[in-house]
Amino acid sequence: FPSHDTVCINADTVIITVNPLPTPNAGADQSICAGNSVSIGQTAITGHTYSWTASNGYTSSNANPNVSPSNTATYILKDSINATGCVNRDTIVVSVYPAAVGGTLTASKLFVCAGQTIHLKLTGYVGNIQWQRNTGSGWVNFGTAGQDTLNNVLVNVATQFRAEVAISGCTTVYSNTASVFAGTGVNVYA
Repeated sequence: FPSHDTVCINADTVIITVNPLPTPNAGADQSICAGNSVSIGQTAITGHTYSWTASNGYTSSNANPNVSPSNTATYILKDSINATGCVNRDTIVVSVYPAAVGGTLTASKLFVCAGQTIHLKLTGYVGNIQWQRNTGSGWVNFGTAGQDTLNNVLVNVATQFRAEVAISGCTTVYSNTASVFAGTGVNVYA
């Protein structure tokens, strides 16, 4: 019978190195006005490769590019460590507020007797409305902001009217000006 006292052992050692993932930082979500740009991303780290792609077709290999999308877009940053091949991703959304459009202002009457009322209507605008009038001393706000129609606007003297239109702190624009002339209702004939 064979003896079982002999034990053969063969051993080997395997070292497993766990490389860290990169920590990309696309930045906090941003909001910009149409036509503006914003810097996204992070300062480049030596030994890393960066790759940006976006829902609007944008691509870049810069770590922190400036972007100026025409519409809201999601940007994806891919950060690769060259020595290990480890890859990680981060995303950022850049929201774009559309450009404000002043629209077209119409007045129900352009000639009235002092003390009569008119109606004002704004069409074709994009943004938030603030009504303004000028009786010769500069533009002042009046009426209810946000409404595209003002009814029963009292006119005592010649007055210019317009709408100031803005979007979320972006550039303010104005509608056309409607000039309404107020007469005294007295005709003198020689």
